[in-house]
Amino acid sequence: SNAFVVAAVGNKIETLRKNFSVGDSVEIDYSDALKNIDFTIGGGSVMVKDGKPVSTYSLNIAGQNPRTAAGITKDKSQLILLTVDGRTSNFRGLNQPELSQLLIELGAYDAINLDGGGSTTMVVRPVGDTSLKVVNTPSDGAQRRVHNGIGIISTAPGGTLEDLLLDVGQSGVFVHTPLELSLKGIDANRSPVKIDPDQIVWSAAGVDGSFTEAGFIPSTSGKATITANYNGLTATKVIEVYGEAVDLIVKPSTLQLKMGESGTFKLYAIDATGHQAELPTQYAAWSIPD
Repeated sequence: SNAFVVAAVGNKIETLRKNFSVGDSVEIDYSDALKNIDFTIGGGSVMVKDGKPVSTYSLNIAGQNPRTAAGITKDKSQLILLTVDGRTSNFRGLNQPELSQLLIELGAYDAINLDGGGSTTMVVRPVGDTSLKVVNTPSDGAQRRVHNGIGIISTAPGGTLEDLLLDVGQSGVFVHTPLELSLKGIDANRSPVKIDPDQIVWSAAGVDGSFTEAGFIPSTSGKATITANYNGLTATKVIEVYGEAVDLIVKPSTLQLKMGESGTFKLYAIDATGHQAELPTQYAAWSIPD
C-alpha cells in the first residue's frame, strides 16, 4: 500500500544492483501529462500509428505466434482488445505485419502488441451470465500466470429487465431427442437480471412436440420456431428437426488414457441426407467389450 515497485530487465538489472540498496530514498520525477493517465500497460512494439502499419518495430517478435493486442479508434471512443490463437493444429497464429493489418481492419487508429505467445488469453463474461469464461485456446493448454493484464469492469448498477436471451443447445436436433433450452434476462446495460423459470411460457411452431425439464422434445421433423414469453417480453430461435437417424458417430474416435485417468466422448447422429446433431450421451447404451 502507498508504495511503488521499480523493476528492470536485461542489462538494466545490474544498474539497479549497483545503484540501489535497501533503505535508500528514491525520488521519481514524471511529467504532468503522465499524472492524467488513468491506466497504462507495458507491451511489445507499436503495431499501428495514425491509422497505418508501422514499418520498424521497437521489439520484433518474429514468426507466426499467438498474439494479444490493444488498439483505439481515431476518435478514441472505442477500445479494441484482440487475441489471436496459435501454435496449435487449428491455429497458426499471426506475424506482426499480419497483426497490424487485422487491427486496422477492426478499426484501430493506434495499436500496440502485448506479450502474446502462451500468455495470450481472453476472458469474458458472456451477456446474461454472472461467471467468467475463457473464450480463446491458450497455447500452453491452460492459463499462464502473467504479470499484468487489461480488465474492463462494468460499474453500472443493476437495472430492471429489458430483454431476453434465448439459447439452445444446438441449431439442429433429431425427433424424440430433447433440445436443451436456456432463457436469460438482461437490463439496459446487458447485465444479468434474474428471472423466475416457473413464469416462462414456452411454445413451438412448425413441428409437434412437448416441453419438459430436459427441454423441447420434438415428435415430428421440420423447421421449428421456439418462443419464450416472459412478462410481456419474447425471444425466439429457429431450429431444424431431423427425421430418423441412420448412423452414429462417437467423437473422438480414439482416446488414450493412463490408469486412473478419465475421458469424455460426444455422441452424434446422422440422417440419410448427412445432417448431423449431438445426442445426449445418457440416452445411449455404452459398453467396453474388452
